[in-house]
Formats: sequence, structure tokens, C-alpha cells
Amino acid sequence: HRYKPLEESSQEIRLLSVSIPSETHPEKIVCTSRTVSLQDNPYYWALSYVWGGWENPHTIVLDRRTFQVTRNLGEALHQLCQHEESAGSLWIDAICINQEDNTEKSWQVAMMGRIYTQAYAVHAWLG
Repeated sequence: HRYKPLEESSQEIRLLSVSIPSETHPEKIVCTSRTVSLQDNPYYWALSYVWGGWENPHTIVLDRRTFQVTRNLGEALHQLCQHEESAGSLWIDAICINQEDNTEKSWQVAMMGRIYTQAYAVHAWLG
């Protein structure tokens, strides 16, 4: 997946819109991402969860491309999709932070306290 760079000075984050799986493909999670500034007080939910290992990863679709997530995150996304109120904007660190960009990861992790604090609600997934 190719991430568009975020602007640190604007306190930008990525948010996801998660489509509720269709009846014909209930296993398929489809997400689209968008960039927002925390300074604009966006409305979103955040997900806190245990990453878990990479054995048996789930494949989701992110911005029309396949994207691998841990099994635990895949299960959390499937559960969240069962609740329509959670289908709005969502922040999930493993997807919304470019894990391959150490500079971005560093300042995004430093902002995580604010990201969770500003969220409308935080879902905790224990597995």
C-alpha cells in the first residue's frame, strides 16, 4: 500500500471508513483512508487492541489494494463491522500509521495519547 505523507506541523492523521461486509462476501473487509488534522477536531472512533502475531494474517482491502493485518486485528474489524455505529471514521494504529516510515511512526506514536483522547470513543478489543 502506498501512503500519502502526513504533515506533522498540521497534526495530520489518517482515518478509515470501513464498509460493512456484503452478504455475498461476509469475510471481505473494505476500507478507504482519508487524511484529517487533529486541529479540526474530527469525529472518529479509535481501536485499542493487542497486535498479536502474524501467523494466519487476514487480508483486507485498503484503498483498492490488498493489505495484510494480524489475525487479531482482522477479527476485531469483523466484530466492529457488526455494529453500524462503528462503521464511521475509525483510527487504528497498525493501518493508519505507515509502519514502514520510521519518521512518521515516531511522531505519530508520540501523538497517540492525543489521538485516543480526542476520539469520540475507544473500542478495546481483547480477542
